[in-house]
Amino acid sequence: MKNTPKYTISFTILCIVSVIVFAYIHINTENFWIFLPGISIFYIIVCYPLIRKHFQMLSLKQLLIAILLGILFYTLFLFGNLLLSVFFSDWTKTQITLLYTTLQPVTLQNWIFLFLLVIPAEEILWRGLIQGYFQAQNFKKQMAIGYATFLYCLPLFFSVSPLLILAGCIGGIFWGYLYIQTKNLWFPLISHWIFDLLLLLLFPLEIKQ
Repeated sequence: MKNTPKYTISFTILCIVSVIVFAYIHINTENFWIFLPGISIFYIIVCYPLIRKHFQMLSLKQLLIAILLGILFYTLFLFGNLLLSVFFSDWTKTQITLLYTTLQPVTLQNWIFLFLLVIPAEEILWRGLIQGYFQAQNFKKQMAIGYATFLYCLPLFFSVSPLLILAGCIGGIFWGYLYIQTKNLWFPLISHWIFDLLLLLLFPLEIKQ
């Protein structure tokens, strides 16, 4: 990526606007599944041409690894939920309810939006473009992941779910690390797909009474 004052200003504006837009989406939860797919289309159209070279064909072995990493992340998330349930039982029940009320799609259309638009747009924007910019400016790996994750999580602070903030921070670090290690956006994207598939559809977290 270029390292010019004009490009740096454009990148800064992109970050500020993105944080504001996603923060607004999390505040306006009534129209969450209207605004989120729409803005996702915009980011895919605008950002994908800039980072498409980072989508490299995966071998069968690499595909299986990406899937297993998604399963691993879900397993770690499940284990973390069990720990929270032990020490903060009532709080955890409340937060899980808020998490699913906010995020879980309720129609087939929303499920399609989530997997074909929302998740790809998140990886393209936050990992591919924003984290990729920090990497291109020769930031240390940890700093590149940290700055990108910070920006990724900022809008989540406007949500109603502290658990979502925590999940976003951990996810940003996990998927950011996958991208920086593999230099291939398919790894975090597929892992993200699998994680959401398990968490929101196949094996949602139980709220024990």
